[in-house]
Amino acid sequence: MKRQILKVGALLAAATLAFAGCGSSGDGGGGKTPAGGDVSLDFNGEEIVFAYPWGLESPDASPSAKKHYDYVQELNKKYNVVIKEESINGSYYNTNMVTTILAQKPMGHVMIGYPDYITDYYKAGVCAVLNDAMTQTGIDFKDGAIYNQNVTKFLNFDGKQIGFSNSVEVLKDLWFVNMRMMKEASIDIYDIVDKGEWTWDKAEELGRRLTKDTNNDGTPDVYGIGTSTTLGLCEALAVSNNATFCKVDANNKPVLNWTDAPVLDAINRVYKWCTTDRICKPALSNTAWTQMATDFINGSYAMIHGPIDYLSSFEDAAMKDDFGVIPVPKGPKQDSDWYTAKGEIAYYHFIPVTYQDRAAELIQLYQELSINPEGLTKAEVWQDQYLDRVRDDKSMEYLMKLGFGGYQRLDLTGVLCPTWGDPSLATVFEHLAQNSTSPGSAIQEYSSKFQAEMDDRWEGITLTGVQ
Repeated sequence: MKRQILKVGALLAAATLAFAGCGSSGDGGGGKTPAGGDVSLDFNGEEIVFAYPWGLESPDASPSAKKHYDYVQELNKKYNVVIKEESINGSYYNTNMVTTILAQKPMGHVMIGYPDYITDYYKAGVCAVLNDAMTQTGIDFKDGAIYNQNVTKFLNFDGKQIGFSNSVEVLKDLWFVNMRMMKEASIDIYDIVDKGEWTWDKAEELGRRLTKDTNNDGTPDVYGIGTSTTLGLCEALAVSNNATFCKVDANNKPVLNWTDAPVLDAINRVYKWCTTDRICKPALSNTAWTQMATDFINGSYAMIHGPIDYLSSFEDAAMKDDFGVIPVPKGPKQDSDWYTAKGEIAYYHFIPVTYQDRAAELIQLYQELSINPEGLTKAEVWQDQYLDRVRDDKSMEYLMKLGFGGYQRLDLTGVLCPTWGDPSLATVFEHLAQNSTSPGSAIQEYSSKFQAEMDDRWEGITLTGVQ
């Protein structure tokens, strides 16, 4: 199957995507920012550090990196500043985050945080509160054209805005299908999706058809369905069934939600696929996170559930079989007019409390960096990033619709619940897939323990932004 897509722009690197917004670059002079407030920026030649726990592209690495570098030079001149984007070892970055800030020696003026640690950071008081700075500057983190709304909603504790991000809402849950296997089985998967017939029942039907035990030894050589994690598949099916594993109650406190009927339906369906039907095989927790992608590339699965990151694995391996990208199948309680994707929070930006009194000027400079100098929207930049990683128009159409069509549901399971460790939701669901426990037994054994851990972690914190 030949690609039918015409490339509409240069492929932009992920590092540049982090600064992709939309709009113009301001009034062109005078040090005024476009935020709408009265603050003029002049840093008097000061170095302002944006610190990252990952590697950054050098200006000569790609055309997009060069454009970003040139834009930074423009901002340096405009605001009499020296913007420094610094890469710091991730292990050091996370381990020393709190101690360096409390010692008044933060690694940067604007920093990256991961949601897994946010309660520790918040209780330690290392994040500047941005409410007054937002009022002073006119910057609105609820502006979806620039800011990630999942982050804006979640990073509001006790009425205080402490985090923000100009990244796109993260698409974590997709299904990838082997188009050769689909053709051999006379399955038009895109027609099924377009007709709204891509449901749990249809996925189960196709999973049975596509599971193959070619040597009759009782173990499939090709599974119809695979997943990067059993928990991840359960979460994705819950979202596609109009629910999430965790919810925020009337008192704005996190509650484990896995006994609610739509979530329990998802758990029982995955349990059935993995045990009774034996059409689904998940990756085990002791394997590399890319193992499922490798196995899919090698033809061990007809369909897999996994993160969008797998597209890079398929591209790097020059996968021989064509593949397609489709939404997660919808459950019987789905209330969307199309399909629904799980939205997650990968990371966020914050300003160390060290610079609380400078928050207004720092968020203005951040917003300036967030503007795409070419006037591209976030959707256009994102599309350029993934255009060469898919094989056909339909896959890109679905990705764009899921990413920017309003079909994401924010799922906070990974940041509210005991997701990893032992015991945790991840280990419990791995045991479910291996039929060493049942949904009813797991819920009875772990509900109180998991809720107690959540209560302890979130004690004293009210989630005021997510409802």
